[in-house]
Amino acid sequence: METPRVTLTGDDRDVLRQTLKSGIGSDPALIDSEAWLRHAAATAKHLPDALYSALRAFKRDSQESGVVIVDGIPVDTLGALPTPVAYNSVRREVTPEALALMSSLSVLGDAVGYEGEKHGALVHDIVPVAGYENTQSNAGSEAFALHIENAFHRHRPDYVLLLCLRQGPDGEAQHRLAAARRAVRRLTPEVVEVLFEDRFQTMPPPSFDDGGRPPSHAVFSGALEDPDVCVDLAYTTGRDAAARLALLDLARALDEVSEVIALSPGQLVVIDNRVTLHGRTPFAPLYDGRDRWLLRAFCKSDIRASRTARGHDGRRVGEFG
Repeated sequence: METPRVTLTGDDRDVLRQTLKSGIGSDPALIDSEAWLRHAAATAKHLPDALYSALRAFKRDSQESGVVIVDGIPVDTLGALPTPVAYNSVRREVTPEALALMSSLSVLGDAVGYEGEKHGALVHDIVPVAGYENTQSNAGSEAFALHIENAFHRHRPDYVLLLCLRQGPDGEAQHRLAAARRAVRRLTPEVVEVLFEDRFQTMPPPSFDDGGRPPSHAVFSGALEDPDVCVDLAYTTGRDAAARLALLDLARALDEVSEVIALSPGQLVVIDNRVTLHGRTPFAPLYDGRDRWLLRAFCKSDIRASRTARGHDGRRVGEFG
């Protein structure tokens, strides 16, 4: 089954463009401001019904793929600028694209950032960076292994939102998606049993500051036939021979069920980070302002659960919670 898609009509896009235009002038016009985040949440009420309804339905049931793609988000403002080239590049000032991302996110829950990554910013630039080509990180350009975001973290995101601003001059970089609920059907009961046990460990990626070694964890949790998943195929290891073999079997099953999609400007990808992994095919960046550029944001459906990891009840989650 292919990833579900919602395509905004011309009228929908006109409504959304006007909604976003009217929303960026509010004070203070900084994405990290709590006042502006409340404004972004209020803006969600004026999103086109096709977008709002798709997000509400996805929150209730992310379905077989654990992903929904929305086509037709206006990206005229940032899309006209050169792709950033700096490491740890983020968005702090409000733009229509940032408002589209954050108002959509608010339908699903609350935006959070992580102290160890990109200084805790809420909206990230996902761009290739010179010198990081061979890293398994959002700044790299080699094949990016399938993973859930922040698998090492106790309070990892429930949803990841990606808004494509630019594909890149050759369209070489493609997104990979793989749903654990599909992969589990291809595993033996014995392998599934191992994956439900605390026999694995996941280190943080290089985009995070070094914060020590996280505790052991299970790869699967929850319902046997529809488990939540916690794994990063680049950074998760088994602590014994059976666990290592189970990871190999899982990686094979995920590869078999994975889907590859080429993102285009104006596509919003919403991933249920509890059940679906994502990655990227390799590409050759030019660092000339025309490279691939995505905006990324993280969402918690129940922000209260991470209260002890967020100082002063803010949006920044401590490195390891």
